[in-house]
Amino acid sequence: MTIETMIEELEMYYEAAGFEGIYERELKHKTEDEIRELYNVTFIENDEE
Repeated sequence: MTIETMIEELEMYYEAAGFEGIYERELKHKTEDEIRELYNVTFIENDEE
């Protein structure tokens, strides 16, 4: 999965949860490794529950 796809999915997820403008406030300032880590924590670890 590309970083761009991860960012899009994270943005949709957090905006649906009420965090408007998450890209401008958070995501665009993160490194690729930080994006991957956030994606894994948000989606993969939540799937295990």
